[in-house]
Amino acid sequence: MYLSIKKEIEKIKSETLSENEYDFNFDKLIEPSPQDFLNIAESYPAFAEKRVVLAEDFDDSFLNDESMLEVYRSLSENDFSNFIIIGTHYPPGITDKLPEAIKQISEKHKNFNIAVELGNTEYSEHLRNAFWQSGIPAFNSPEEASAAMAYLIKSSKIQPSWHYSVKKEPALSFEGVVINPESSEFLKEFGFKIPLWGWIDVTDLKSLPYPVVLKVYRADLIHKTEQGAVRVGITNDVEALAAAEELNKKFPDGRIYYQQMVKGHEIRLGFVKDESFGAVVSVGVGGILTELYRITSNYVCPVTLEEAISMLKETKIFELLSGYRGRSVYDPQKLASSVSALSEWVYGKENLKELEINPLIVNENGLYVADLRMSFE
Repeated sequence: MYLSIKKEIEKIKSETLSENEYDFNFDKLIEPSPQDFLNIAESYPAFAEKRVVLAEDFDDSFLNDESMLEVYRSLSENDFSNFIIIGTHYPPGITDKLPEAIKQISEKHKNFNIAVELGNTEYSEHLRNAFWQSGIPAFNSPEEASAAMAYLIKSSKIQPSWHYSVKKEPALSFEGVVINPESSEFLKEFGFKIPLWGWIDVTDLKSLPYPVVLKVYRADLIHKTEQGAVRVGITNDVEALAAAEELNKKFPDGRIYYQQMVKGHEIRLGFVKDESFGAVVSVGVGGILTELYRITSNYVCPVTLEEAISMLKETKIFELLSGYRGRSVYDPQKLASSVSALSEWVYGKENLKELEINPLIVNENGLYVADLRMSFE
């Protein structure tokens, strides 16, 4: 979302929008107190267009979380819907608890917020990040924030429908090639699911969620199937013991884990950093349909929801998930949303060279990551 807003700012700078299209009429308040804002909120005509309250030189009673929230709540209740929040963290100042509190009020009234936190200090950066993680785009200049808001007002037909959400940033510290099964957990933040799995204990094989697949984890087993480190279709503890003993014999220094088998459409989803184009996302049909279609769609990251939908349509995946010969059905737009969200995350990870989910199994219950491989610098 941050990248999208930055692109729109560039459109404004390149005169895609003329100045009179984002020029506003201002009501100006000099040295207002919280009560001054409350008074104007109570008398403000809700239907007024292109009308903005501009406040300067607040008195000290305004510069804290409680007063800011009191005014924000009152303005929201009086049909103000779009806010540029410019705070200060100088004493007494706002705190990093303000963004989340604003978010809670905003969700009730369906507001759209943009924040400004001036400065390049460590704490300024911390506050900007706090706003972003609460779903509020934050800039370090009023000019950028105003331009972004101007474009949103111009381009949105139904302002109350505006919504911005932020996925929780996964805490990762990976290096080199990453293939261990525990590394997949962060993908849940992007709408993916992880099949039930666990490390094998040969003394307790009856409790496994059959049918299962047995796999071997070892740092150099990057392509497990080709390297003979996978056993599929295991339906009971007797078969599990035999498969585990066979894999232990072949890979004595490996560690065996089980994964519950999931049925559905198999899809290949990958990201790679290209020297010419940067991060590129690739989507294609997997499994038994790979040879039939031989179609892969490649787009430069980050991709929008609309672009992700186009990728699925180009590769026949959209058609398959919408219902093809009675096979499992899953909303293709939900898959597109996850692809788009993950593409933004990949785009922002400078040390990530490659990420591949193969296969991604899709059925009526969700998007299941059967295997993940990542490569970091």
